[in-house]
Amino acid sequence: MKDITAFYEMKEKAENAGKAKTHFLANMSHEIRTPMNAIVGMVELIMREDISDTVREHVYNIKSASTNILGIINDILDISKVESGKIELVEDEYEFASIINDITNMAVVRIDEKDIDFLVEVDSNIPYKLFGDEIRLRQIIINLVNNAIKFTKKGYVKLRIESSKINDNKVSLSVSVKDTGIGIKQGDLCKLFESFKQVDTRRNRDIEGTGLGLAISKSLVELMGGNISVESTYDKGSNFSFTITQKVTNYKGFAQVEGDNLEKNILVYEEKYSDKESIRYIFDSLKLKADYCSESSIFLNMLKSNRYSHVFASYKFIDNYKDFILKMNADVKLISMINRGEEYHILDNVTYIQKPIYCLPVASILNDENISLLYSKDCSDNQISFIVPDAKILIIDDNAVNLKVVCGFMSQYEMEMDTAFSGFEALEMVTKKKYDIIFMDHMMPDMDGIDTTKAIRSLTGEYYKTVPIVALTANAISGAKEMFLANSMQDFLSKPIDSKKLNTILKRWIREELKIHPRESRLVKNTPEEDKSIIKLDLYGIDHEMSMKKNSLDIEDYIDILKVFLKDGKSKVDKLEYYAREELKRYTIEVHAIKSSSDSIGAYALSKQAKILEGASKSGDINIIFDNNTEFIAEYIKILNSIEENINRLRHKRDNSYYNHKEEISKDELNKTIQDIKKALDNFDSDMAIDLLNQIKNTKLDNTYEKIIDKTLELINIFEYDEALECIGEIS
Repeated sequence: MKDITAFYEMKEKAENAGKAKTHFLANMSHEIRTPMNAIVGMVELIMREDISDTVREHVYNIKSASTNILGIINDILDISKVESGKIELVEDEYEFASIINDITNMAVVRIDEKDIDFLVEVDSNIPYKLFGDEIRLRQIIINLVNNAIKFTKKGYVKLRIESSKINDNKVSLSVSVKDTGIGIKQGDLCKLFESFKQVDTRRNRDIEGTGLGLAISKSLVELMGGNISVESTYDKGSNFSFTITQKVTNYKGFAQVEGDNLEKNILVYEEKYSDKESIRYIFDSLKLKADYCSESSIFLNMLKSNRYSHVFASYKFIDNYKDFILKMNADVKLISMINRGEEYHILDNVTYIQKPIYCLPVASILNDENISLLYSKDCSDNQISFIVPDAKILIIDDNAVNLKVVCGFMSQYEMEMDTAFSGFEALEMVTKKKYDIIFMDHMMPDMDGIDTTKAIRSLTGEYYKTVPIVALTANAISGAKEMFLANSMQDFLSKPIDSKKLNTILKRWIREELKIHPRESRLVKNTPEEDKSIIKLDLYGIDHEMSMKKNSLDIEDYIDILKVFLKDGKSKVDKLEYYAREELKRYTIEVHAIKSSSDSIGAYALSKQAKILEGASKSGDINIIFDNNTEFIAEYIKILNSIEENINRLRHKRDNSYYNHKEEISKDELNKTIQDIKKALDNFDSDMAIDLLNQIKNTKLDNTYEKIIDKTLELINIFEYDEALECIGEIS
């Protein structure tokens, strides 16, 4: 006999310590995510403002750093759940294509600063719909791709996914991520999947990361019943691979070329060997006949001797040989393969596809499907698919900063927004007004989001039982979404808010009859219908029509961008000469900013000049700068002057045109509005003050009053409330 009481006491202490750690990390997750939500949200709102390219670059870096912090928080939470045995799979039906699209978009962003290629080789016969934990599968692949990108400085990172049928209900997925990175020593391979471990730390000291990604991936693969392995050669690269089983709900291949389209005859021009082999894999997978070449003379000979239905080639190649190709075969379809970061202009009768290319977009082209084939590069993409000016929305959060952030995201939908700081306040508001959707914070004092939701559902009337309530929370713990859905909420939106997820939720829950698609019905902003003809531009050195077409801008949006370009240019043009002589690093930053902003407005020649000067500055070639800088500045000034002349001309025409359409305002009404503005400023309610100022600005006013209002608005925007009060007081 042996007394094992001490053993069980130690076991119980260890289990309690594990529970305490998990509970602590869960609470810390929320506490850290709340301020991080404010940071990420405010940064995205700043990026929507009219700011210079230099400021935008700084703000984007803040956002990237914040996103990295959130990634670390998620990793720590995941590894803590793994260690405590709390991590679990949440299986559901999903479309395989969505995983590939997400991973491809993510990788394009991650390699943006690196001279490497991301290649995607995915078997087109992988079933269209699978059943499993889509989120965890995506997490594993992204971890492996991120890891490969992190340790690869040149060459490529290649993702390959293949499948094999097990039976009528299951398929085996084989995933590999191969890179040409720094590789791993054989003695370090056994340490790779340990938590908080990064091998060869002296060599990799400049590589950021917690060392948790591979450990989490290994645990998740094993939880799915699979296994993960790695092969590596030091200084040459690595290959991580894993195999898992997924259930199948639809065996049709996720990327298929249909019917007669299989008979297409295709010619591919690709100079880079690795890209050509990946493209070959794509067409072989789709069971399509294709010819390949990497020399222009061979390409032209092949074009003469064969009749091709489609030609895939680089943008520069098609730009150079488009007329010749069409002369040889007027019916051929041209597909321009855009390299990451490549500058290009829209050519007529050319389809654009951005690398990395894989089987789904290629199949879409050959099936003549009308979809976007250019991946979004920026996680701050703010395009919305509709507006809902007649919709009423209630946002509940006990944190004032969070409320401002959420309202900022919602404002682009032009809906009527109300806010509440507590569950009790929200309850009172929903009894007075019927909202189309309610966003409910979870963690609130006194009455949390779940209790408030239950209280709303208990009110008498069908509306209170069915009004869509969406949880707003920083709680990222597994099962949170299920908890909210089980407590009478319809959906779940995590903080920090993702624009695309918000758009999806609003699209899902707001009634269809309330939605207006802006591009279909939008008139030119603030312009009477009969006066649209006054907006005509005659700009020196700028192809504004090409820029508007390339960036999907209407004339008013484009003019707004011109105003920002003009304001930014005036602030820096006088300093360029000094920076070129005295501060080369600052000169590099400024010409880099001019390069991208010039391209965005269609000043393509100026952008190319800036690019040459940027390259010379980075390499320290002072002679090129001295020889070209004076001419560059002179051209820059001409363009700025041309923009200013056009804007002033339009402003003068509009002033005369708008005045006839403005409403009269009585002296009493004007005085009352001025008093309301003063009251708003006394209460530091800048939003109310700005709304009231804009209301009277759109009435028939004396020019002196208009200048006072403009000055007051400027002072409010820089938070000079006392000066704004004094300024608006000049109207009497």
